Amino acid sequence: MTSWISMHGTWRVTVVRKASDWPQRVVITGSVQRAIPGTVGASETVSGIDWHLTIEHDLGGAWRQSEFVQAGPVREYDGRAARTVASKDHYWQGDSDPNDLVLRLEHVGARFEVTATPHLVDGLGRGDDRYLAVTIRNTGYRAFDYDTVLDVTDRGRNALARQGIVVAEIWTPEALRATGQEAYGRGAVVRPLEVGAEAVVHFPARRDTVPSVEAADIEFLLSSRGGGSRGTVRERRLARMVPTAARPARKPNDALRVAGDSVDVRARAHLPVHRSAPSRAPESGGQAVIGWEQRPAKP
Repeated sequence: MTSWISMHGTWRVTVVRKASDWPQRVVITGSVQRAIPGTVGASETVSGIDWHLTIEHDLGGAWRQSEFVQAGPVREYDGRAARTVASKDHYWQGDSDPNDLVLRLEHVGARFEVTATPHLVDGLGRGDDRYLAVTIRNTGYRAFDYDTVLDVTDRGRNALARQGIVVAEIWTPEALRATGQEAYGRGAVVRPLEVGAEAVVHFPARRDTVPSVEAADIEFLLSSRGGGSRGTVRERRLARMVPTAARPARKPNDALRVAGDSVDVRARAHLPVHRSAPSRAPESGGQAVIGWEQRPAKP
């Protein structure tokens, strides 16, 4: 029977009940190393890409791993997730209730982060087409599915315009083929992404004017349209950007690569692909890289 719990992302670990006479503690290993006292009310925030949680008890002079540690299902409330962890240090005759130490885990971290410098690239399609490349990482607690959409908000687009970059409002068939992506409205569907993994998302854009020398806050919006009990989850992140030196572009493969397998990019009825094309191609121009500094968005 498993005596440790595999975790991802940022969670608040709180001791909510203790029914054992033996001292208890919560032990965190993996990408994070930590021990949390097993006293009711003790609470710490643990953050890591891949970490493990177990519970130990002290019989007298030595810590031992509890015989039973089990996490309940993850339940979401208003876009936030929580789960309960129950444990039994030792099974005694007539005492099998796993309540020796009970924890509440609440996911408090961001679902995604912008991890690399967003920048204009060319060479994905026609020679004069350019795209804003945005690298994101899944920092949540579960994998992204095909219903995950990334967009540049109106606020972010206005800030980019002040930097001399205009992000297109409409996806053309050429842009969809060049990026190997699907569109949901003006946003881009993010390919399936495991926790801790990264992906580059492209948006059709063009250089319009000479960039401002001042820094700007660019806001991105990640949406989940899973339906059912999950509902629609929306999270915003800010990246502070300033003009820096140029960077060469890299052309993606014709197909997505998911867990080692190449898969075709196809439209689904519940996630319509936009096919309306503007009357002229985006204007060409010089490319610039934008430096960034991650900051949480204001609610």
